[in-house]
Amino acid sequence: SLYHCTLQGHTPIVLANLFPPASVSDGEMDSFMFQTAGFDAIETIAEAMQLPLIRRPISGKAVRQELVYEPTEADEVEDLFALLQDVKTAYPEVQGVAVGAILSDYQRLRVEAVCSRLGLTAFAYLWQADQSSLLHSMISSGMTAVLAKVASMGLDLRHVGKSIAQLLPLFDKLHSQYGFNVCGEGGEYETLTLDSPLHKKRIEIIDSEKILHSDDAFAPVGLLKTNKMELCEKEADLRYESTTFSLRPEAFKPVLDLKSSQEDLIQTHSTVTQKPLIPSTIETSAASLLSAPYFRYEDSIVVSGLSVTDLGKVSSDFESAAHELEALLDHIKELLATQLKSSFADAYLVQLYVKDMMDFVSVNKIYSRYFGSSPASRVCVEVPLETSRVRVTCYLTNGIRKALHVQSISYWAPACIGPYSQANDVDGFIYNAGQIGLEPASMRMVSGGIICELDRCFQSYANVLTVMKSSLSDLIGCTVYFTRDQDAALIKRMCELIFQDAFFNSNYKKRIRLGSLGEELEDEDEEQQAQHKAEARLHAVSTYSIPIALVQVSALPRGALVELEMVTRSDMNRGLNWESSAEEGLQSNAHTGVNLSRSGSWVNSIYLWGNCSAGVESEVVSVQQVMFAIMSQVIDLLRKSSVDPRYISHMRVMYLAPLDEETVRAAFHSALAAVPSCRPAVTFLPVASFLPSADCVCIQFSAYDPLRQDTQLWLTRAKEKIKTKAFRNFEDGTSDFLYGVSH
Repeated sequence: SLYHCTLQGHTPIVLANLFPPASVSDGEMDSFMFQTAGFDAIETIAEAMQLPLIRRPISGKAVRQELVYEPTEADEVEDLFALLQDVKTAYPEVQGVAVGAILSDYQRLRVEAVCSRLGLTAFAYLWQADQSSLLHSMISSGMTAVLAKVASMGLDLRHVGKSIAQLLPLFDKLHSQYGFNVCGEGGEYETLTLDSPLHKKRIEIIDSEKILHSDDAFAPVGLLKTNKMELCEKEADLRYESTTFSLRPEAFKPVLDLKSSQEDLIQTHSTVTQKPLIPSTIETSAASLLSAPYFRYEDSIVVSGLSVTDLGKVSSDFESAAHELEALLDHIKELLATQLKSSFADAYLVQLYVKDMMDFVSVNKIYSRYFGSSPASRVCVEVPLETSRVRVTCYLTNGIRKALHVQSISYWAPACIGPYSQANDVDGFIYNAGQIGLEPASMRMVSGGIICELDRCFQSYANVLTVMKSSLSDLIGCTVYFTRDQDAALIKRMCELIFQDAFFNSNYKKRIRLGSLGEELEDEDEEQQAQHKAEARLHAVSTYSIPIALVQVSALPRGALVELEMVTRSDMNRGLNWESSAEEGLQSNAHTGVNLSRSGSWVNSIYLWGNCSAGVESEVVSVQQVMFAIMSQVIDLLRKSSVDPRYISHMRVMYLAPLDEETVRAAFHSALAAVPSCRPAVTFLPVASFLPSADCVCIQFSAYDPLRQDTQLWLTRAKEKIKTKAFRNFEDGTSDFLYGVSH
């Protein structure tokens, strides 16, 4: 990890070590956090690297063992805090800490928590690395590490003191037999590094002994005790190989691999001049009766897109956007506490809209005060708000949510150093933070334009979704925010290619795994297999409609050209039926001159993500007519997916900036009244444009029925059990009754 820090331009300043107290005879503490095996060699390592060393004894225990750490008296993590405090006092120029975690959330979260308290950055360049690739990289880069501890089936005292290079074949064998972690990430072994590209001199062990710490019949614990070591000169012309390791999941295929040139990606796209809409005649006062500050059903809560005007104030009442946000969040906090028995600790997604992205830094400082260590995912874009500088929509659950909040700098995905998570899992649906084209290792925007930015967004999403037990092929809905009109068609085509490829790969491999293609492909030559695969791809693509919305906004964080926002499903919901639909160029039967587009996807009648938009051909079409036409498409999607309208939790009404919000609100609520039992939380957003470019209004909505989900998951598991039992009894000739039940 420290070596990769240097490859990224960082300079090692000081080594820090926590060592076991004298009362621990063999030095092995079985700490939840820290390696103590080989502690007697630490001073020699510092000498070999020619770096200063600061040490401190471990006095605490693992008092707080929950995954998320909060400062706790007498906990061993407080020893780390004290050690790094000593480091900062002695070396105030220190800015970060190298973290060796590969898979351990427990350790990573604790180091990040300590770094956050001390204003340090955690660098975890090994995070989520493929362990086999990483181990080979360590060996080929010139690292010599020997086992200082073994504690796993298949390892014993014979292997203590041997190098990772010597034991590589054994590790691979144990991995295939028992799922052994070849980098020791499951505690299988710990190492002592004798040489590396960072060592100025190599270490040679002159005298050592092996100690049996625990004589377990299946996994004996053995330790290496070094009695004497020497520093040896290294070869003057020695050259180390700067190797890398694999991170990119198979589920993602980069854009540049799919198509070789930008011209191939662009489909014909003509700009259509938008016809002006005439104001609707509905009275705002009557329509406002349908407005609600929030939606609630079972554990789900959505707070409408609120601005200071919803508090009875105007923007000029506040000094800045930051002060507006503070008033808004205070209001939402009180609303949650007094009416909904909830808090920001239950939030899983926040959509933050600002009038000027230049206010982002000050707004972010205020925002961070309201969210804790496992915060909501967040999306932030600039839109031309009319009456305020900030608008906020907040999604919450009183049920269980699982947040992925990685603050360390790595090669994996952009760090969430701020108060938001990369993703949140609620009931098997993954709500992802907005992704822009940040290079994770440097946290700088990638160069090369829109293709490279979008490629980086998808790489990051693929990595995040893998950790969340999801993938790009599990897409339910995607909103693409872009800033330049000329990029719209290119972005649309690139997204189609990537999602179609992910969908095909997932389903093709699934069919191979289930055996439905096994017999066909077994006797075919390579050319026939390639042809069969091409036909399967064509079939998959033709049956897969991409649920996507493309929205042009004023600006994005860090000057990005594109930002993606996705909802996917996790493996929990993969057993449920999933369908999608996308249609453009639809005509409204009731409203002449209105062109409609819609896309959506749904899981069993449980969850629906929909996107319906409209453009006009006639100058005499009113906003109210457009809203009624769009609402008819919403109703049609609800009917098609068999989702009850009362489960629509949120509607985001996006409209072209020339329209005024008051007119749009009135027209929307008039149309909403035609949908029985539908009273969602609503957010109104002015935007620059859509794709198709003729559209003037777009309504994006989501609906979720948790009770039906519980029933469907129970039935799915029951059917699987019945089928499995029927198959087993069939072999015994007793399956008649159970076979009937399974049908």
